[in-house]
Amino acid sequence: MWRDELEKVTQYYFLANYYQETDKEKYEKYTEAYHHHLKKYEESFIQNSTYEQTVPVQARRARIRFLHAAVVAARQPVDVHIDGRFAATITYLTVNPHIPLKAGKHKVTLYPTRQTTNPIWQQEITVDSGKRYLFAVANKSQKPTDGVQLLRYEETDTIPVNKAKIRFIHLSPDAPPLDLVERQQNISFSDIPYKEHTPYAAASPGRTNIQVRVTGTPNNIAAIAFDTTQNHAYTLIAAGNANNLYWLLLLDR
Repeated sequence: MWRDELEKVTQYYFLANYYQETDKEKYEKYTEAYHHHLKKYEESFIQNSTYEQTVPVQARRARIRFLHAAVVAARQPVDVHIDGRFAATITYLTVNPHIPLKAGKHKVTLYPTRQTTNPIWQQEITVDSGKRYLFAVANKSQKPTDGVQLLRYEETDTIPVNKAKIRFIHLSPDAPPLDLVERQQNISFSDIPYKEHTPYAAASPGRTNIQVRVTGTPNNIAAIAFDTTQNHAYTLIAAGNANNLYWLLLLDR
């Protein structure tokens, strides 16, 4: 059943992230298990879900996942419904595994968990065949009374041979624009404001050390170190409040 595979996908995803900086062997082991069960989950999901009517539409599927990064709703898990059907529950600063979805337009509705009335956000989204997307539930602005919104970020579909790819998304609503620099890899992202993202940058696999500064200032406010593996793509995300930033690293592919 696809629900059993989904549990395994979630388990191995978080195990891979947990060991990413401390045990390379376990990180690679759990990353391989994650991709294995993700494939089985997608195959099972298609066979048992009305999102896809027949197997031959394989080529038209998109893959989407959701991240809860809304500070205003930090204590409230969010249920995601797609076209009127429950799709996932996401808690603050967590992301669900990719969900296969037929290309085209779909209605996404966000509810406080275990509720199906008084949605906190509704939005029509469009996804293209073969594409992968991250949808972030985020503050509309710095003002808590403005509520939340859903932001779309397309994920990469190509990776240079024997290389990794890295990008950055700014999801801290009250933090100023940020600069990120990785000198050894010659990676530089400049003046990235809230809600914006950078293009992917190619990087050599191995240790990555990123220095973070507030745009226009000389002093580092954070140092982020993590390992990358060849033929994988990553998204680094700044979330939370400016005085207590959280740094999330997502495995995109």
